[in-house]
Amino acid sequence: MNSWTRARWTARSDMALFTINKPLAGVPGPSPWYYKEGSVLNKTRYRWEHEQSQTLAGITKLRNENGKIVLVLGLYCYLQKIYNSIYLIWYRSNPGNNTSPETIQFILLDFTKLTEISNYEEIAHNLTIKHINFGVNSNDCIVSEFSIRILSEGRHTLSAPKPFTQIKEVLVISDYLSQNEKERTHTAIYSFKFKTGVVEVYPQDWFNTNDYDIGYQWITQVKRRIDGRICGRGIRIPPFVLDKTSRLKKRSFLPKIV
Repeated sequence: MNSWTRARWTARSDMALFTINKPLAGVPGPSPWYYKEGSVLNKTRYRWEHEQSQTLAGITKLRNENGKIVLVLGLYCYLQKIYNSIYLIWYRSNPGNNTSPETIQFILLDFTKLTEISNYEEIAHNLTIKHINFGVNSNDCIVSEFSIRILSEGRHTLSAPKPFTQIKEVLVISDYLSQNEKERTHTAIYSFKFKTGVVEVYPQDWFNTNDYDIGYQWITQVKRRIDGRICGRGIRIPPFVLDKTSRLKKRSFLPKIV
């Protein structure tokens, strides 16, 4: 069972996993675990709802003030407010598929243009069998889209559509192209600096070469602290703070996260 399949199985069996470690406040986490049932999105009139049926387990719905479904998220999808009514969605595409390259997908959405999804069952079903990961009623709400293949470690140039250049930095957890035979998994933190046109890839050596149960334990949230260090949390792993390389855990028994 690959890590992606196992994560979907875990979503079916335990929707409250994120309570094991208190989430980082204000930091995006993957759906469905970090989208609490009935919770309000950023003090708006939108509310999250989890799909209860077993066949669509892992699907997260967003309802507007009239109770209409306007957005559907699949497994392991992140959502972050950028400014005003503009939100950024990102997710990994084609995970575990050896026949096509894995990519990281970014979508900028204008929430003022979200409309009722009338074919929810169809969209939700597609999300469980494909790795599209989000569904809306009309593409009119999409401001811009951008995708990039997973990269090797180090610094790379980045060329994204103009609307993305207003975003200073987004930290993304994904796989990377690794040549390290000692790694059990290939997890990295990507620092997308859209404004300056740079992406830096930091392999998580402390995680990749350790004895973690991949698919059962994983990194879910990361943020950059005021001092520039990256910290994070995960499911069934302790909170962590990285050193200056952004690859290794700082030597600290109880690291200060915020």
